[in-house]
Amino acid sequence: MIFLKYNDHMEDLLKAALDIFPESIQLYDRNAMAVYFNNAGLSTMDFPHNEIKHKHVLELFEVDADYSTVLTALRTQNRIANRFSRYKARNGTSFTTVNNAWPVFSDGKLLGIVDTEMNMEMVEGKIKELSRIEDALKESRLQVNQFSEKSMENISAESVAMKKLMIDAFRAAQKTENLLISGEEGTETELLAYGIGNTGLRKDRPVQVMNCAAIPEELQEQVLLGTESGNEDERNGLLEKADGGILLLEEVGSLSLHAQGILLHVLQGDSFRRIGGSDDIHSAFSVISTTSEILPEDLPAFLTDNSVAADIPDEDFVPEDPKKAVEKFEQTYIRKTMNHYKWNISKSAEALGLKRQSLQYRLRKNRP
Repeated sequence: MIFLKYNDHMEDLLKAALDIFPESIQLYDRNAMAVYFNNAGLSTMDFPHNEIKHKHVLELFEVDADYSTVLTALRTQNRIANRFSRYKARNGTSFTTVNNAWPVFSDGKLLGIVDTEMNMEMVEGKIKELSRIEDALKESRLQVNQFSEKSMENISAESVAMKKLMIDAFRAAQKTENLLISGEEGTETELLAYGIGNTGLRKDRPVQVMNCAAIPEELQEQVLLGTESGNEDERNGLLEKADGGILLLEEVGSLSLHAQGILLHVLQGDSFRRIGGSDDIHSAFSVISTTSEILPEDLPAFLTDNSVAADIPDEDFVPEDPKKAVEKFEQTYIRKTMNHYKWNISKSAEALGLKRQSLQYRLRKNRP
């Protein structure tokens, strides 16, 4: 095991962390002398490291001193937020950016400034992303309104099969367990889901609806978790809004593996955080999911092989508590996944739809 010494490696770790961000991040001391630019800042402005350190901001950029984001933050000792700037680097390159600057203090003493910049391409990307999230939230609100208007009475049940289905549906409505409703495409599984949600013990409970097929995978996490930096509607994700009620997931098969992992942890009672947030949030709700295309060939081999019990001869099979059997299966499946990825924690966690910490916890828990 390798132990990192705090003083020896902290600077390298912080630099590596800053280089993850696509935005330009620039650090200045209290005299506006450049201390550090992350890789995005250097590459965008075509600056080598040895040309920026210990140079004044006005030596690096051709900008009015009264309008410089860095100098304004130093002068006012307040945060400068979302300022549009047009300027030139000393190498002649012109920029239009959105800047944010924060003064940094220690024991009341000003140490310097952290300045972040997004070019217009990044800004346009953020705007498009927010627009897509807003569209997804509008769709969710529309579906919530439709949900309240539908009940079991809207469903025609004349055939023997449909009458049996309705009996099962009414029974399910008297319980609050999680449900999965599957049916061929075009059979309006969501109508049955709405009807169950508006009947029996589930009636009058708050509901949040997410059409998983309508929301791009890269936005599903944010729609579920919410984001600390958004407006009030965006800040509270569907998991938080569904507390005490129902989360209805249409076309759940389109939910990404990562989003499935998040949902699983919350259903198991784990806390979650909004994106960019630091507060742990707990939410308890029941899930009604709908899906089409579930046939044996759609399932992974370990399920169609009767999972763990498949390798046990009938004469040696001893029934046991299903929970223990599931735990044994989980141990076996995790071990096989780890072997497949040569015990690479990151790749295995991604394949399993788990966070690294959750996978490590399961490995420790299952350790003999």
